[in-house]
Amino acid sequence: MPPSNLILLGSFLKNMRDIKNLRGHYNDERVFIIGNGPSLNKTPLEKLKSEYTIGLNSIGWIYSETDWRPTIYCNGKRYPRAHWPNGDYSIISKNIKLADFCFFDPNWRGILGEQKNVFYLDKWKLQTGPFHKYNIKKIKSISNRQLYNFWSDDISDLIYHYHTMYEAVQIAVYLGFDAIYFIGCDLGLEYLSPHLIFESGLDPFHFDGSKYDYLKTAIRERSLGRSLINGIALNLIRRISNNKMINYFNTDTSDHFIPDYLTVDIADGPQTERELIKSHIVSKRVCENKGINIYNATIGGELEVYDRVDLNELI
Repeated sequence: MPPSNLILLGSFLKNMRDIKNLRGHYNDERVFIIGNGPSLNKTPLEKLKSEYTIGLNSIGWIYSETDWRPTIYCNGKRYPRAHWPNGDYSIISKNIKLADFCFFDPNWRGILGEQKNVFYLDKWKLQTGPFHKYNIKKIKSISNRQLYNFWSDDISDLIYHYHTMYEAVQIAVYLGFDAIYFIGCDLGLEYLSPHLIFESGLDPFHFDGSKYDYLKTAIRERSLGRSLINGIALNLIRRISNNKMINYFNTDTSDHFIPDYLTVDIADGPQTERELIKSHIVSKRVCENKGINIYNATIGGELEVYDRVDLNELI
């Protein structure tokens, strides 16, 4: 084995060993997972200064508005240069200096290197396989054993990825927290519909069912031709987006606490929101099975999977 490969293997094994040492580090404590939703702009984050918190992704851009800082930082972005195209990782470096522990996709290793409080998590994407095919009703009804097809109890081995918030819950459970609260988890994603050539036809993006169900429903509603054209338009747009979504279908989004957080495309909106809800249902069911309390303390928003609590009354 070439020396460079031996070095990489050694780094990988050390990373795995160090993550194993984190299991139960915060046993019997509570933690607040801070998302990037627009409700952060009206959330009194200063109240969390004495609490354990996990900050996600671009949370650093709110530091100029508050003196709160996260205990733990989790960045679920798999392609650093796609989200930081100008190569300015200063806000990432700041998070590493501030946080006790930081968790990244392995693609960050070439940028960040080996640092004492930085850990790289191998991931399994839930966008493939049965999770993506199951609807919300199915996720609610599968057995507890089946839930672990989508959940990791040992993040040193792998972590299941759909969105960063979902990773953060698996990390929080692994670290031993026995109460988890969400803040800045708004949902209500912006929806673009350039594929709706006919408003009177079915919207294939909204439709929660198989292609066969789609056709049956279109026939029943006497909109088969219009619905088929909408479906063909959606497929064409998705093919374009796979080669980089053209600017016409991109727009700034208000789904996050800063206006230029990212651009949304047709992959956002109701379908993505259903997938997010499914991952929250898995989180809730797993945590309840483990005796871990899990709540939504977000101000407003549309996440109703968990019982809601008032942050001002909580602290």
